[in-house]
Amino acid sequence: MLFSAKKSSLFVVGKAHDVAIDCLHIGCDSISWVTCLKYLGMFFTAGHKLQCDIDYSVRKFHTAANTIYNRSKFCSEISKLFLMD
Repeated sequence: MLFSAKKSSLFVVGKAHDVAIDCLHIGCDSISWVTCLKYLGMFFTAGHKLQCDIDYSVRKFHTAANTIYNRSKFCSEISKLFLMD
């Protein structure tokens, strides 16, 4: 199995979240330390506790809902969209 330092990142959760930790390396490349990590479409924030940042997901949902709402002229068109499944 091959690991890529460019696609990998690290972050700390727990009591030592604010302690400076030495860089880790894969081959000659160092892995970057981040405070926010995207995994399976969800954003996790480093800190004293592991937190999930849902702002991005909520924003995408509202964008999609507003697009559907703005593209339909009448309420009956919106109900047709839901009945298509």
